[in-house]
Amino acid sequence: MKYALSFALLTCLPCIAVTTYAEPSQKLPAHQIQVAAAHLTTRIEWQKFPQLNYNNHDLKDSPRSAVVKVQSDEQGQIRSAHIQDSTGLQALDTMLLNAVKASRVKPHISNGMTVPIIGYQVFNFKLTTDAEDLCQYPFASKQWQSQQKEKQTDFKYLSQPILTIDPDDLTTRARTVKFKIHTDKQHRIDEVKILKSSGISTIDQALIHELKGTKIATKRLAKTLWLYKPSSFKDEMQFKTDFCTS
Repeated sequence: MKYALSFALLTCLPCIAVTTYAEPSQKLPAHQIQVAAAHLTTRIEWQKFPQLNYNNHDLKDSPRSAVVKVQSDEQGQIRSAHIQDSTGLQALDTMLLNAVKASRVKPHISNGMTVPIIGYQVFNFKLTTDAEDLCQYPFASKQWQSQQKEKQTDFKYLSQPILTIDPDDLTTRARTVKFKIHTDKQHRIDEVKILKSSGISTIDQALIHELKGTKIATKRLAKTLWLYKPSSFKDEMQFKTDFCTS
């Protein structure tokens, strides 16, 4: 009896094995991963323009320029920066690369998707000019001019900063800077981001330096006066070639 049962089980094992082997294996669904190609540009739009403080000693008493190759991810974070054309000074190149790596670019949008960027940015470094040779350039942004004409605006500057500009920076053509300001709880400008550079770093830096600390006024509803909400606004300013020479 035991023998017969064992024999019956043995004769069924091949059937079980065959049945198991014959079942089709389950396959996981295939997922297609789309990897967008990087956008190549020679006109980088910056969310946070590289901030570099330097003096004549850093330039070894000679004007300098450089071209930096920049690679970012889809969010605008700088992933790598390399000197394409050197300033001729290793220490200055290093300072420049550190400033670029701490900045952010505006992501490029293609077919509704943000894609990485590979771009090139030119930087010019000029020697500091004696104070008596500098030009006092009144702040006259697009927003400022609108409020002077009593047009309705989202915010108002409560004072007019005076920028110190080197006249040589405006000899070739007019320069335009697009920027975004951010205010603190006291409605003072505590951050200035360059969205589109003038192409001259000293002009950009003069604008940033003089705007910081300036107070603005914004429209608030009576029922929300007790709430604090950080404010950010965009503006732009053109620097004319004939202002400092007239």
